[in-house]
Amino acid sequence: MPKSTKTITDEVLKSLKILDDLSQNTAKKDPVKKGAITISKETKELKKALNALKDDIEFFKQAKEMGTEAYQKIKAGEINNKEKEAIINFINNCYEDGGSIKDNYLEITKDKLLEILETFSKDVDEYILTLNQKLKDIDGRIVSEIDAHNEIRKDLLKEELEEEDKALEDINVNSNKFDQELERLELLEDELSLAVIEQENQDQIENVRNLIKQR
Repeated sequence: MPKSTKTITDEVLKSLKILDDLSQNTAKKDPVKKGAITISKETKELKKALNALKDDIEFFKQAKEMGTEAYQKIKAGEINNKEKEAIINFINNCYEDGGSIKDNYLEITKDKLLEILETFSKDVDEYILTLNQKLKDIDGRIVSEIDAHNEIRKDLLKEELEEEDKALEDINVNSNKFDQELERLELLEDELSLAVIEQENQDQIENVRNLIKQR
């Protein structure tokens, strides 16, 4: 049974763990600034994982090409011990458990090495398919996260606009109150002026009466 070929960066596994946590927690996020910042940060992590996977896929494509070249060279002729050792070490290093080729490279026959290379080629093909599927999953999640982030930003913008509208409404209310108070003060001023005039008139009338009495 083919073994899983290892990824060449730990960032992918770390980021895939973030993906799993993210998928479980996405529904719990509230449309608040903290949520928007969190999603933005997670989107960056997802993009980092995406780039790491792309690097891995490119690495294993090159590994398969090298394996194919070695296979064709061995099948066409002989291979020296130094080349044999280099091929076996390379294949073993492409497996997360260090590879299954434990025999002394000097004891591995040409046919056995061809068989090992065939198995390696199949393993790499399967693993590239797995990586491509993960690539699609991460890409889809990035799109979902960006959409969610944009929705949150819309909600935040709506909140801010509502707050601005409320502030403008408060300003208008206060402005109306100020106008009403100003109008009231103007009326009081008019009433006071009339009262002063009336008092002056009364004083004049009283003065005239006093003058008449004196005569």
